[in-house]
Formats: sequence, structure tokens, C-alpha cells
Amino acid sequence: MKKILLASAAALLLGGVAAWFCGGRHWGWTKTSVRTTKIEPVTGLEEQVWEKRFVPGVDFLVATAAGGGVLFFSSFLVRKKNH
Repeated sequence: MKKILLASAAALLLGGVAAWFCGGRHWGWTKTSVRTTKIEPVTGLEEQVWEKRFVPGVDFLVATAAGGGVLFFSSFLVRKKNH
């Protein structure tokens, strides 16, 4: 059970860092929409448009690190079985 908790903690932490890194590496709060600039094809004017997109932020990293920490420290509460 102890090895399962340690492996789960490592997987959660590495998965969270990988998702944050591949998702955009935003150093602020997590965003669910992003402002983009599009150019109007006819007039050539710039237009600000909100695009729905998930960009994980630092709070995403903290949440996955906290979950991994809980799993890691809970592994110390599990005793070895004596047969």
C-alpha cells in the first residue's frame, strides 16, 4: 500500500507539471478564456476577440503539488504488515 501511495504521489505531481507545461505555462491564475487579436480581412483593422481556451496557471501547479504531498505524507501513516 505504501508503494502505491508513493507512486500515485509521483504520478500526480509529474502529471500536473506536464499538464501545466504543455498547457501554456501561465505564471498567473488559471484562465478559461484568452484574448486574441484578429485582423479583419476586408478593412485590415485589428479586433480583440475572447477565445475559450483552458490555460493552467500557478494555482494548478499548487493544487497538484498539494495533492501529491497529501499522498506522499499519507504513505508514512501506513504500517508494514508483519507476516
